[in-house]
Amino acid sequence: MRKLPSRIPGDKNLLYFLNLIGKPIISTSANLSGQRTCKNIEEISAVLTELFMVHLMANWVVKKTIKNIRFRKQ
Repeated sequence: MRKLPSRIPGDKNLLYFLNLIGKPIISTSANLSGQRTCKNIEEISAVLTELFMVHLMANWVVKKTIKNIRFRKQ
C-alpha cells in the first residue's frame, strides 16, 4: 500500500487562502532528508539557497550540453 503524507496547517490565514484557491499546495520540505527541522527563516533561507544553487548549476550544465549537440541529417 502506498502512502502520501500530508499536513493541515493551523494558521487561520493560510487555511482561508487554501479554501479560496480550492486546491492543495504541494511542495518539498524546507529541510533535507535526515536533517533537523529548520527553526527560523534564516535557517530555511540557508538550506533553500544551497538547494537553489545546485538547481541553477545543474540547469546551466544541461543547457550548455544541449546547445553543443549537433543534429545531422541522415
